[in-house]
Amino acid sequence: MASNSQGTSVTAADLPRLRLRLRTVLVFVSLVILVLPSIGIYALREHENTLVRQRESDLARAANMVAATYRTMFGNFLNDRQEGNLALHSGGLEGVSNLAWPSLDLGVATIGDPLPAATNTPVEADPIAKQAGEAMAAVVREASVVVTAGARLLDWRGTVVATTEGDLGRSLSHAAEVRQALDGAGIASLRRASTEGETFLNAVARGVGLTMIVAVPVVRDERLLGVVVMSRPSPNIIDSLFEKRFLIVQGAALFFAVALAISVVTLRTLVLPIKRLSVAAQRVSDGETDRFERGRPYRVREVAGLADSIETMVENLQQRTRYVRDLAYSISHEFKTPIAAVLGAAELMGDQGDELTPEEVRHFANNIAADMARLDRLTQRLLALAQAEMATVGDETADVFAAARSVPSTAMQVANGAEMRVRIAPQSLQATLEILASNAVGYGAEHVHFKAARSGDKVELWVSDDGPGIAAGDRARIFDPFFTTRRDSGGTGLGLTICRAFVEGSGGSIELLSSERGATFKLTLRHAETSGSVPR
Repeated sequence: MASNSQGTSVTAADLPRLRLRLRTVLVFVSLVILVLPSIGIYALREHENTLVRQRESDLARAANMVAATYRTMFGNFLNDRQEGNLALHSGGLEGVSNLAWPSLDLGVATIGDPLPAATNTPVEADPIAKQAGEAMAAVVREASVVVTAGARLLDWRGTVVATTEGDLGRSLSHAAEVRQALDGAGIASLRRASTEGETFLNAVARGVGLTMIVAVPVVRDERLLGVVVMSRPSPNIIDSLFEKRFLIVQGAALFFAVALAISVVTLRTLVLPIKRLSVAAQRVSDGETDRFERGRPYRVREVAGLADSIETMVENLQQRTRYVRDLAYSISHEFKTPIAAVLGAAELMGDQGDELTPEEVRHFANNIAADMARLDRLTQRLLALAQAEMATVGDETADVFAAARSVPSTAMQVANGAEMRVRIAPQSLQATLEILASNAVGYGAEHVHFKAARSGDKVELWVSDDGPGIAAGDRARIFDPFFTTRRDSGGTGLGLTICRAFVEGSGGSIELLSSERGATFKLTLRHAETSGSVPR
């Protein structure tokens, strides 16, 4: 709980509620569902690429180690020969490449055919290279074991002088990697291990069935001494996943937790609120409006709007129920008195008809006629009230001054004014003004004044009289059905109720203003140029 600058406490209920749009929630959930697998696939791809680069780096380091050893041993054997001449036992490097060492990427690398087998060559290996290769056989095997790869040491013509692949004395100069290395440029490449091509596993693990090849030139004094070629199967994500299966289980648990959290959020923000509103709507349909839960928090705007609409509907139904109940009670009360009087007079005339004088018969007959006339007035007023209650906001318009001048009352005095149209049926406006004028005359007014003025998109009408006015204790009840102070003179108490129904049914309002003399009613109606509907 916090306090504002005036010292009053501010609770969490006073703070604005965060309400998301339904489409925002659905888009968010869809994006998360789409992104999670994408993140997983991307992570696997990157991990597989990382493995390839690590293996490539390992092969390159091992090849450079063999190359450095070979360079040293070659120089030693060359110096031991009296006729040793580097130019006679090495190749020239006219087009040495200074490009950076390439980095393999499974996503963009070109996959070549399987590495061609070494072929027989009529040219003997360079004697110094052959001697150095024989001396380095153990070194080559050790390097092969360390990086789990096949290793070959070639002389400057591409002939194998040391190997772990059983092709000693043969030539690999026809292989593209060897040709590039013989030109002085190191290379790393990927080739298929067999001629079968890609398998279905390549859709998941791109490194399956591939061979990684690294070729490193051995250079001394800008002369090519030979080439170190190392090859091994490319690492693939399947083998790596098996090795890290425990980490994968943890990652899967994390993804499951995220998916579960998304499901819970969706359930709490969409499914449960909609189900709750569905149950509430069914209760309202069954007439259980008193069991509707109000004020529950909803985080989705559309659901909150639906809840507000249902709550408003429940309130309207409850008001309508109370109105119908009170109206039915009032009708029974209003009809009971004249009906009882008529029945009593009829029974008396039937039981004592022979004993009644003509004057008493006329008296009872007049009473019956008066009570029946009152019943007729009540019936007509109730029909008029029903019509007013069923009136809706339509496209009909009426001129306020023309309607006022058409009121059949000599007491009505209309102020001058140009045509001013409002959104209400002409007969509804005329009936409202007639009731106001007849009520004023009935209470003793001699003059009823009417004037109107426009205020923005509204038109304000004033109907005032010079009668005795309305008592302060009665002002709050004048629009209640059957409330009247002229019951003895034939008042039904439905006139102002009908007026309010006509005005509010057209999207307007009516109120009783304070005045020094008589009664003044103010009607507010929409101007005819105003568009859009107004909820009742």
